[in-house]
Amino acid sequence: MREETNRHPETRPLHVVTHHIRAWRNHRKMTMEMLGEACHLTPSMISQLELGRSRYTQQSLEAIAAALDVEPWQLLACDPETSISNSYFSLTDLSDSFWSEIPEEHHWQVEILFKNVVDASKQHAVKTAIDLWGRKPKPARSKVT
Repeated sequence: MREETNRHPETRPLHVVTHHIRAWRNHRKMTMEMLGEACHLTPSMISQLELGRSRYTQQSLEAIAAALDVEPWQLLACDPETSISNSYFSLTDLSDSFWSEIPEEHHWQVEILFKNVVDASKQHAVKTAIDLWGRKPKPARSKVT
């Protein structure tokens, strides 16, 4: 007997891909329509991506990241609540009260710890990209200040 190939959309298997597009969109207080317009995708496509019913491409991931003002790796590695910062983390952003809790002779260790956390997040994002596309992502765009 022939296998059924035309499944109803709700019964299609989801692509299990970890990304945080919806969390970043909500964090930026954007609707699917707003995000879609900003990155030239339909709101329906944004919905399908967020639900895992469509796979994103490198190009769509980069467009979404640009519209959300984050780096592509952040969409894969972290949601806005656990992100240390928008990839431009600076130890000077930490409050004085944070540093006052740590003896000065240990500040260098904390700096190394934070750098390692950021590096690990980036490495996880690259590994995810390699798993998905079979190659490393394109270099991140630089921000002009």
